[in-house]
Amino acid sequence: MKKTIMHSLRTCCFVMLAVGVVACSRQQGENTTTSASAQYEALRGDVAAMLGEEPDSAFVVLDSIEATGQYPDCVVNLIRGNMYGQMMSLRFAEFYLRKAIGDELHEEWPRGYYMGIYNLGLSLQERSNLEEALKVAQAGYEEVEKEKDPSLKIWGTSLQYVIGGCQLKLKQLDEGDKTMQRCYNQLLARVAADTTHAAIEQMGTMSTNIARNIQMSMVPSTFPDYEGLDMYASMTPAKEVGGDLYGYQIMGDRIYFCIGDVSGKGVPASLFMAQATRLFHVLASQDMSPAEICTIMNAELSGEDNERGMFVTMFVCRLHLKLNSLEYCNAGHNPPVLGNDDGQFSFLDMESNAPIGLWPGLEYVGESIEFFKDRLLFLYTDGLNEAEDARQCQFGDERLLDVLRQMHSRSARQVIETMTREVERHRNGAEPNDDLTMLCLRIS
Repeated sequence: MKKTIMHSLRTCCFVMLAVGVVACSRQQGENTTTSASAQYEALRGDVAAMLGEEPDSAFVVLDSIEATGQYPDCVVNLIRGNMYGQMMSLRFAEFYLRKAIGDELHEEWPRGYYMGIYNLGLSLQERSNLEEALKVAQAGYEEVEKEKDPSLKIWGTSLQYVIGGCQLKLKQLDEGDKTMQRCYNQLLARVAADTTHAAIEQMGTMSTNIARNIQMSMVPSTFPDYEGLDMYASMTPAKEVGGDLYGYQIMGDRIYFCIGDVSGKGVPASLFMAQATRLFHVLASQDMSPAEICTIMNAELSGEDNERGMFVTMFVCRLHLKLNSLEYCNAGHNPPVLGNDDGQFSFLDMESNAPIGLWPGLEYVGESIEFFKDRLLFLYTDGLNEAEDARQCQFGDERLLDVLRQMHSRSARQVIETMTREVERHRNGAEPNDDLTMLCLRIS
């Protein structure tokens, strides 16, 4: 019960901080500094972990943030410390929080500074290092009381909670001291109420924005510059963001590529999508077959750790550019379309495999076909053929094939851009009901 309360307090305070930073950024408008922008962007990744309650997945996001080198070390350390605190890895949390807290963080990001002190105090308290926790919390409380910014005063209340908890344990009060216990519980309730109020108001918008940014950061925006290869892909997130994905990996004269659609919406779907994308790249870099990639991905993403029961449909390919051979494995995904230079298009016949993440222990079956020059392969998610207009009439498979037949001699990019316009024309102003993701490839 205690860990659950601590978990909730960390999450509430972190989200409250995020709301404050967003509000601050909006007030500054175009004058927002590069440093504040970097802190905000880095912060969003950690908020995603808190909202999705999948802190392990958040390391995927943090790794990409840290790799850019554009973010202050104090911000990265603060986020990593809070993530470890969320996972109850308290020694690691204490290590990174101590690295984060300092003059640089206080000057650049006062809210982050006091939140770091608060979480450091919590971590020390939970490890029963009560005297050090009391020292940290009292010093932080004295600092925050001197602050002129009223929005920082909430951290004084939060630090009082740590101070009260440490004093209560140090004095070893018995169960019979009801007065002290009641004051402590009231203070606990006050902290929880104060830190959740602002978060609740902004949760919906923030969750959508976080999910969209995670999703878009994990898909490539540039494509292979390889002689004879024409490849292009696009993803247009819907208002209620899902977890569509695509990606590619070049290994000599072989190119791996994939497309997928994660179950569910919002931050959880985006985090699951990030896991799947990262696994695909790691396994493709080991020159595995598409069937092996799907089998190992399923083993990693299914089972007891997948508490939400999430899954992803995927189509994974390995194209041998010199051998004119295409290996593929379909994991419950929409059938791709294969076209010839004479304008004949048809859906590819495939072996039936289950989506990835549903059941552990599955062995996926792969297939292969010849892939001659001027053949076109078109991959998509169900946001295309199931796109709806205001009357809920779907775009449909036949219309999909008709558009491709008209574009059989065009470039991969022209095919996708034309398909996008046709879907928008079909919707005729209706809100997108799902993400729209497409990948087109041809050899010349």
